[in-house]
Amino acid sequence: MSTFAPASISSTDQLVATLENNGRELLRLQIQNVSSIDQVVGVARQMAGKFAGLARLTVRNRTRGWTRTLTLATRRMPVPQPSVMGLATPA
Repeated sequence: MSTFAPASISSTDQLVATLENNGRELLRLQIQNVSSIDQVVGVARQMAGKFAGLARLTVRNRTRGWTRTLTLATRRMPVPQPSVMGLATPA
């Protein structure tokens, strides 16, 4: 049984996701247009690229004011282009 209520996410919320391993930041993303933690986890796993192992994913919802921390097991995979995943490309 979960010790906290599920985190609610709207597609208009502004999220920041950070993936860390042994205190080293592997990835920091600003994400919009997602509606669940599962979608954020999927994006983080895909963007982790060549990293394989356990990592800590911290998701902060700037719009609603909550933060969740999860442990992820990742595997090596090619890093997709941001536009393929529906994310904005850097200018």
